Amino acid sequence: MPDRPPSLSGVHHVALSVGDVHRSAEWYVRVLGFERLREVPHERFDRLVLGHPDMRFLLTLVAHHDVPHDAFDETRTGLDHLAFRARSAEDVAAWRRWLETQGVRCSEAKDGALPGSRLITFRDPDGIQVECYSSP
Repeated sequence: MPDRPPSLSGVHHVALSVGDVHRSAEWYVRVLGFERLREVPHERFDRLVLGHPDMRFLLTLVAHHDVPHDAFDETRTGLDHLAFRARSAEDVAAWRRWLETQGVRCSEAKDGALPGSRLITFRDPDGIQVECYSSP
């Protein structure tokens, strides 16, 4: 019996439940620079896979059919927020300026929990909390 788990090499994908995959995809493409990779049809839900040229993971948007779409609430069990790594505190500030040009309301840049870290928070079209976060 091994004394430790096998290795992991990173995050493959994150799947977010959204109200409308096309509306959310348009936002993630326009605001955060993702690219549409493919739609994956299914009888019970719509699924659209996005990739980003600077990151090695996929973002999957899923809209379940015939399910009420409650407002996102980070205090409920499940996703609290999605944080993207920024290269520096200056990049966090640049992201804040960019988001303003896109009409996305966001927080002021502030210190994060880790020493020397900086972040901003904002919300996607479904109210999912998103961060740009830098840490040394």
